[in-house]
Amino acid sequence: MRSQSPGLEMQWRLARNFAALERCRREVYERLIASSGSGTCRPALSRRGEATLIHSLPPREAVVLSPGGEPAEALRATLAAFEDDLRRGRCLALCGVGDGYLLSHLAANPPPLQLGQQQCIHIIEPHAEVLLGAMMIHQWWEEGGPIADRRFQWWAGPQWAAKIHAALDRDPYLPYPERPVRLSVVGEEIDAALREALGALIEGEKRLAERVEKRYAQFTPRFAEPHRGREGIPRLAEPHRGRGPRVLLLTTRFSTVLQHSTRDLAAAFEQLGWSVRVPIEPSDWQRNSRRNLLRHLADFQPDLVVQIDHLRHEHRGLFPPQLPFACWIQDDLPNLTRREAGNQIGPRDFVLTTTAAVYEHDYGYPARQCLYMPKCTRLPDLDSIPRVEAADVVYVSNASASAEALIEQVAAEHARQPVVAELIRVAGADLVARYARGEVIFTVGEISGTLRQSMDHLGIRPTDDGAFAMRLAARLFATVNNALYRQQALRWAASACGRLGLSLGVYGEGWEQHPHLAPFARGPVKYGRDLEALTRSARINLQIVPYMYQHQRWFDGVAAGGFFLIRAHPMDTLAGEVAEFIERCVDPAVSTLAEALGSLDPAARQEFEAILERREMFDDHRGADPVAVYRRHQREGRNFVYERPAFLADVRFDDEATLGRLLEAFSGDEARRREITFAQRRFVEEHFTYEAGLRRVLARMTDLIRSEIDSEAPCPAPADGVSRCA
Repeated sequence: MRSQSPGLEMQWRLARNFAALERCRREVYERLIASSGSGTCRPALSRRGEATLIHSLPPREAVVLSPGGEPAEALRATLAAFEDDLRRGRCLALCGVGDGYLLSHLAANPPPLQLGQQQCIHIIEPHAEVLLGAMMIHQWWEEGGPIADRRFQWWAGPQWAAKIHAALDRDPYLPYPERPVRLSVVGEEIDAALREALGALIEGEKRLAERVEKRYAQFTPRFAEPHRGREGIPRLAEPHRGRGPRVLLLTTRFSTVLQHSTRDLAAAFEQLGWSVRVPIEPSDWQRNSRRNLLRHLADFQPDLVVQIDHLRHEHRGLFPPQLPFACWIQDDLPNLTRREAGNQIGPRDFVLTTTAAVYEHDYGYPARQCLYMPKCTRLPDLDSIPRVEAADVVYVSNASASAEALIEQVAAEHARQPVVAELIRVAGADLVARYARGEVIFTVGEISGTLRQSMDHLGIRPTDDGAFAMRLAARLFATVNNALYRQQALRWAASACGRLGLSLGVYGEGWEQHPHLAPFARGPVKYGRDLEALTRSARINLQIVPYMYQHQRWFDGVAAGGFFLIRAHPMDTLAGEVAEFIERCVDPAVSTLAEALGSLDPAARQEFEAILERREMFDDHRGADPVAVYRRHQREGRNFVYERPAFLADVRFDDEATLGRLLEAFSGDEARRREITFAQRRFVEEHFTYEAGLRRVLARMTDLIRSEIDSEAPCPAPADGVSRCA
């Protein structure tokens, strides 16, 4: 219908909005139709000609719903006042829709949040006449509008408080409103009623928390009960006593890798006979809230909680100390790599890691609580993996940013410290220059040395003992050096493939924008089945990481039947060399490095010191006694960590010439590729599947918890009345 007048256009917008409400928000639609209104709301024009609303709610005076009477200025002021809340994605409560401009802006301009999260917004409007008036001004019916977009929660009519209370109580993933935005004549009253509703919910949570705390006050996890096997499974010779053990696995929809890893971990627990629950956000605007996890504790009653890269104390007392909590460290994140974190570890906190020595020595983690758990994979059925179109040589990574861009990114993190930002730029430029000369950096320690040189050049005198320089070196290693290391080898591959007539495909985010590698960009590939299919379909996959080859990508790829060439890192073989020497030359009764060195003849000692010197050059995880660590691995049945997969030496390269020779040799030899792939797959199956890792970890947890219980058991009364307890 052709526009006739402003009044007709308002009626048309109202009708379209009503149609959208009927389709998407039926309850709100029916409430508006049934409402007679408690006041009057009429449209008006501001001095600048913008439509607004005047609300009359007796006995109050009539109020223009844009403060100051100018909608554009009022919107700017509101956005400025809530800038931090919008940037952080805090859940807002619009206490009234006002004249609708803020709601329209929030729908059209969702804040860019990390990892695809969306902001949840509660819309509270007790007065039907205001909502009807706003719907005459704004087009909310569109696909991204606040009527159809489910991140907007609508609470209309006089019973809104009871409705929002019931919804929040019913759906623990629905975020609590964090910040009220008063846009109504009765904004303060709405805010007060909202706080009262939330207060009642929080009191209910407290009562539930008390019940959970009481339930776990004297708790023995079922997997550690004496009648069960060391992996928490009832022994076959004994009847099943009640339910089996239960595990609560914590993850998030906002990390694809963590989701898949947790999913595979859940499958392994189920294979071992455990009951599993994995609470995860149903949508991008919902959150895995504290109250949600509390309910799982109450009704599921887990015997163990497991979370990747997070410790118990980060949940602020949610999980009772008697309930075992395992943090599986897959990334050395800031929340883990500090002494404050190590100080929080209790007797039923278990830290699963491959670098226990680092966390014990550098961050004060108790040695008793650190259990060996490598990165793991699942073994898919190879016959179920389809063949897809793939380049001859495939590399998968999201490390596509240029070194220069990453240097500026890290420098920007210290924008308020110009001296540090300049240090980052100088040290970063030195790293770029070294790689341009064909050099390579293997360790954080090498970058720390570069930083010290740059400090001297800039005249910077650190006031600490070098701790800041080491943290900054670790940051540069994980960003700038990570990209330089990978991209250097990719340039070798591009050159060799061009010479040999092989196609190179680089998969992942952002490669199409890389200044040198863009011609090989093939776009992202989804983790899971799509990546498995790509890996198995390629003739040759490349493993390029600035640390030893035992990386998630290699485990997953070999498990999927993919053939890999691996960029050589000194630590691929040095740990095995240390173990081989100890096994060959050191008496089994010797348990420390000092004892070992003192027991060796001069020639053997010289050989061992040479091995240790090379290890010290390339191992960032210093401070641990290699002999003591080896003996510990022996005691815990972990000698396999020193084993190397078959044919490792045949597939490693450390320069462009070696990579070219391997590409030429293997690209046309399918039989040889298949032989190596299946031999390495057997190695992964034996040692690095989720089920194999869990069996070892659960056995160790069981031993530790039982020893803890035994040490706390009261001394039985002796028959002769004489106590013999220590």
